[in-house]
Amino acid sequence: MYKRQELYPDTGYSLVDKDGKVNYRRYANTLDYSLDQIKLREVYEKVYRRTNFSFYGRKKEYTSRVINVTFKYSVAEFNKAGRNRYIRFGYKDSDLNFNDCVAIKDGELVGIILGQPVEYPVSDEVLGKYFGFEGGVYTLIKTPNTLKSTAELRRSQYPGAVDVWKRNFNHVEQLFDYGSAVRKVMYTTNAVESINSSFRKVTKKGAFPNENALLKLLYLRITELYKKWNGSKVQNWAMVRNQLATNDKIKARIEKYEHLI
Repeated sequence: MYKRQELYPDTGYSLVDKDGKVNYRRYANTLDYSLDQIKLREVYEKVYRRTNFSFYGRKKEYTSRVINVTFKYSVAEFNKAGRNRYIRFGYKDSDLNFNDCVAIKDGELVGIILGQPVEYPVSDEVLGKYFGFEGGVYTLIKTPNTLKSTAELRRSQYPGAVDVWKRNFNHVEQLFDYGSAVRKVMYTTNAVESINSSFRKVTKKGAFPNENALLKLLYLRITELYKKWNGSKVQNWAMVRNQLATNDKIKARIEKYEHLI
């Protein structure tokens, strides 16, 4: 994600340098791989019919498609669509035909525009309990009731994932004993996948006379990988270390073995 253009109202805001290269310093925040990120990608590809939601650089994934976003949302009986427009849940703004600031279907109010001059207002019965008419414009008199909370939305969108979490929550909740930097190391499987891929490369060349021959080959490969990775640091190690150090037992182990990392 990148910083808002409003921070630079006079000169504008460019994500590339003068030479046309990406200015990575302009990307202020990160999105962890999560259900929210998956949903953002799905929505972008569905709405814009493109697959360029993100790009890779400096061994990281970046996107310029998200500026400011919050996941603290819920679904109400009427949901705000723009500054002064409310749409009934289950309907899309693009599918509604507004006439004199209201959209009515089968005698039911499904959309309304507030604060705009109205020539022929509809009855209070049609407006219902949330909207009124005063001073020649429609007004909001009560916040629409919430139909679904954020948790309920997650459950309806990803029922399989939520069920897995519920069945194994005793194990899942242990992840949240640590900070976000530590959790990322835990659930990121790149290192494991790299080792498995390396094993497949050296074992696909032929048959082995016995199990010991295979184990010797794997041992030699592990030795090569150790030499290759020796001295490399865990990504964001300073942050990971500080979060782990809050646990006295883990802190002692870090201090004992840190020189090997």
